[in-house]
Amino acid sequence: MEHTNEQLAKAFSGLPEDVKEAIAELDLAGALGEIGLKHHLHLDQLGLLADRTALVMMGLEPLATYGADVARDLGLAPAVVATITADVNSLIFAQIQESLKKLHVVPPPPVAPGPAAAKAPAGQAGVFEEKMSKLFRLPREEVDLPDPYHESVDPNIK
Repeated sequence: MEHTNEQLAKAFSGLPEDVKEAIAELDLAGALGEIGLKHHLHLDQLGLLADRTALVMMGLEPLATYGADVARDLGLAPAVVATITADVNSLIFAQIQESLKKLHVVPPPPVAPGPAAAKAPAGQAGVFEEKMSKLFRLPREEVDLPDPYHESVDPNIK
């Protein structure tokens, strides 16, 4: 997705102060240069990687699709992209991790109600709980099993 300079400036100015400070303190060019040398990236590929990384850092692109977006932009094999994104994670995103969490809040997945979560009619919930508790917890007095180790004591036997 293409962004204009005005959109980028507006996005950066809208960032919280701690996120701006974290981005400003980060040596993005040095870290990306190191990654580019390690993975033998061409200058145009390095520019695309820097653009994609900056968009994620400013909250304009989702972090969840970063790997797929980098693979599409750079046109590299998935195994190579996986090592590149691992390096970006360790050299760049890890340093501003707490700030990125504020921008990319991932909501928890919705929990589908199961049969146990279904509402019972009034008055029946107590009966169900009572029967289920007896099913799994039987007091020793209610269980009338013979003791296989119990020997009868006969007074006539010595």
